Amino acid sequence: MQDIRFALRLIATRRWFSAAVVVTLALGIGINTTVFTLVNAVLFKPLPFPDGERLVTIANTRPAESQNNINVSFADFGGWSRRSPRRTPAFARGSRRSTSGSTAARSGSSSC
Repeated sequence: MQDIRFALRLIATRRWFSAAVVVTLALGIGINTTVFTLVNAVLFKPLPFPDGERLVTIANTRPAESQNNINVSFADFGGWSRRSPRRTPAFARGSRRSTSGSTAARSGSSSC
């Protein structure tokens, strides 16, 4: 009981130091909570569609020219998709064109 009285007396006499401690703790807890929320949402929660763990990126490479991650044409993707035993949907980055197997749907006026 005597320690609690001593601590309260110190807090009352050194207000600026006590305020700095409270603000530091509040900032630390807030930043920690924010980082945990972001990491939890990005790394630990599953993607919001079925079989999200099977999501892949397909790209071409040209080793002779030292080029990596070259975009794949829809014709190449269609050929690979027809040989695949499963239905393979696709989405092209930077456009509004998507395919689902051999069917293509296009919206807007964007081009690939």
